[in-house]
Amino acid sequence: MGFDWQIPQQERVNSLNAGANAAGLYFPAQVQALHSGVPLISRNPATGLFKLTMDWKKATDLTNFSDFPAAPAEVSVNAQGDIEFEFSSPDSAAFFRVEAE
Repeated sequence: MGFDWQIPQQERVNSLNAGANAAGLYFPAQVQALHSGVPLISRNPATGLFKLTMDWKKATDLTNFSDFPAAPAEVSVNAQGDIEFEFSSPDSAAFFRVEAE
């Protein structure tokens, strides 16, 4: 590539980044910029597995959400590839919010 690590070559770096993007390769920061405030799901380099962590909240109105331990819950994947959770609520909560962490 002709890089000299002792001399800044920003133009060359920019052209390499543009070429990588054109080939369909994107940096995590570029993907994160498309989904501001939403965490990326990354691969554990040691195991090669992905982990999705979600925080469940409940409320009787749309302003005062509290933690909702949604266990036990039936989890399945439908024909469209959507993850479905089926659970019951022991109180009169009418609104539920799931946030990825």
